[in-house]
Amino acid sequence: MIAHLSDPHIEATECLLMDRTDTPAQLASAVTTVGALQLPATAVVFNGDLVYMGSAEDLALGMTVL
Repeated sequence: MIAHLSDPHIEATECLLMDRTDTPAQLASAVTTVGALQLPATAVVFNGDLVYMGSAEDLALGMTVL
């Protein structure tokens, strides 16, 4: 099985992306879910934008969550 994660748009400087989405928590939840699948993923494909604005803080937080 291949798991696919896309476009989390991590933003480290704001609590919520667009005042409504906790993107680091959402990505962490998705990673946890993939790790807990009953049928383990043989690969994880990640595409799209890891971070929202591309700042060093955003990238560091995104890599920490992954």
